[in-house]
Order: sequence, then structure tokens, then C-alpha cells
Amino acid sequence: MFKCLSRKLEIANRPQIYRLSKGKYKEEELIDAGGYSQIWKCEGFAIKRMLIHSQETYLMAKQEINVMKSLPEHPNIVKLIDYGEVKIQNKLFFCIVMELCEMNLQAMLTQEMLTERRIIEIFKQILDGLESQRFEVGKHNDQTRYLQDMRFWVSIK
Repeated sequence: MFKCLSRKLEIANRPQIYRLSKGKYKEEELIDAGGYSQIWKCEGFAIKRMLIHSQETYLMAKQEINVMKSLPEHPNIVKLIDYGEVKIQNKLFFCIVMELCEMNLQAMLTQEMLTERRIIEIFKQILDGLESQRFEVGKHNDQTRYLQDMRFWVSIK
């Protein structure tokens, strides 16, 4: 089982070039990786590429797109740019192209010496982004997953 899983990830760990509905994208650098998804830096954007290995993961990917499409435009919410399905070596992937953030909150917390003023500023930005989304949470059955995924959608400046 582990050999099969590692083969799937090998395919996904190499930069790819593909076309989606709004343009052609060339992945440049791997930013982060999880079990079946990776975040790639790409020409000023971030691309989340998810391996679709079952009907369940396909539905989860579609749900994530639907949630992102329903989010209001706000300076503290990462913007959806493009999305679509691509085949790479006979494997199906779902790609979400979004605004590239300079740094995620975890990196900021470990790299920056935070003053009390900066901490308040960061929390205010998080709360502003969440406030604009509060009416959306009730629309989704899997609220826990939705709230966990918000880490990709709240942008800290």
C-alpha cells in the first residue's frame, strides 16, 4: 500500500504545465504538500493541485471550489482566479488557482518578532476576513472541514 501511495505523490511532486479555463499555468516551486494535495507557486499565483483518487475526493474538491466561489470579495480573503481538472500521467487532478500570499500565518509567527500591536493587527485582519464569511458557514454540512480550510482563504497583510 505504501508503494502505491508514494507513486501517486511522485507524480504530483514534479512541476507541471497545463491549461485551465482562463489560461495556461506553469508551476514553478512547491510551497507545501499534504496527503493528496500540493500548493505550487506559479507566475504570481498559488495553485492547489489535488489528486482525485475517488468519488469522495472529487466531491470534496468540487465543494471547495463552490465555497471559494461563494466567498465575498474582501482584502483579507484569498481570491479565486481559475480552477479545473487536468490529467497528468493518467491521473486526475483538480487545480485551484488563487491569489499568492507573501507568507502564511504560521511562517509569520515563527519568523517575525511580534509586538502586542502587531498581534492585535493580525487578529483584526483574521476577524475581518472571517466576519465577511460568517453567513457562509451555515451553508455547508461539513463545517469543521470548512473552518480548517479557511487557513488558505484568509489573507494577512
